[in-house]
Amino acid sequence: MAYPLRFGLLADIQLADKDNTHFEGRTRLHREVASKLASAVDALLEAHDDDAASDGRGGLAAVVSLGDLVDGYPEAPDTDAARSASDLAAVLSELSRLEARGARVLHAIGNHDLSVPRRELAAALGLPAGSSGYYSARLAEGWRVVVLDTTDVSIYGHPKGSPEAAAAEAWLARLAAAAAPNAQPWNGGASDAQLGWLRRELAAASDAGERVIVACHHPLVSGSAPDHYLAWNAAEITAAFDAHPGLVPLVLTGHFHAGGHVQVNGTHYVTLEGLVESPSGSTSFAVIDVSPEEGLITIAGGGYASTRALPLPPAPAGRAAAAAVAAAAAEPHAAPAHAAAAARPRAVAGQA
Repeated sequence: MAYPLRFGLLADIQLADKDNTHFEGRTRLHREVASKLASAVDALLEAHDDDAASDGRGGLAAVVSLGDLVDGYPEAPDTDAARSASDLAAVLSELSRLEARGARVLHAIGNHDLSVPRRELAAALGLPAGSSGYYSARLAEGWRVVVLDTTDVSIYGHPKGSPEAAAAEAWLARLAAAAAPNAQPWNGGASDAQLGWLRRELAAASDAGERVIVACHHPLVSGSAPDHYLAWNAAEITAAFDAHPGLVPLVLTGHFHAGGHVQVNGTHYVTLEGLVESPSGSTSFAVIDVSPEEGLITIAGGGYASTRALPLPPAPAGRAAAAAVAAAAAEPHAAPAHAAAAARPRAVAGQA
């Protein structure tokens, strides 16, 4: 049985102390990021406080960051890691204002984030113990978020010369030989270990009568972003969702800063517009409301981010979901939905 859910969303902040950069005709305003992020956090805090005051649910269940907190300095490799670590600390300091008011921040890893070495990055982001970048967390009664790491296999995500880097280079070469549009060095994929973990996580959610929101950096289906932005093994990842019809109503991604949306096999795939490319004086964030009662997913975009009203796909009608409904109906003293939703999310690490 799924209850209402409300949470915040950010993507592609990409703080850096450098001049504007340009890609595919779009401009990244790096030195304006600090003020834009502050504005986004102010708005998310307002939503958090308003939500807590209006219905007692405890505010936003979480704020999910879809990766690329920093941009990095590949043009200055000798100082890249140190300068990127400093930028990361500045972004996390700003986001800590959310944590201080009880709005937990959950992070997906983006390709630019790995300007900071992976181990240091995971520690700074506060990823669950044992997680290499993918994990799950309980958001509210009947809801969990599964955070995937689409940099798990990538040419930038591991030390040069390591077996992991060699495997990624070989994978990229195979994609390039097949003329795959996503054979791009800034993309990446999920390892076999992560795919196995994902399948088990989805099965566990189904057995528990829960529904799942998925978050990751790289888009997973054509239409949510151009094909050359997709994760290397996007089809394998989405096949895991499709094996459980209705279980995953919403997948959230970043990476493609212009944003997008498409519905495939009942699942909505939404790419949030990147904060770094929001116009001067603007920002980019969203507050997402999922209402099973209304059958609606409302994405209230702030600034540059799009606002969308999407039909909530029907919940699975399987044995576990029916059992959960029956159990709730039979328990007259069960905690009300708003009390359960106020619980702090509990993260469960994915093991690499």
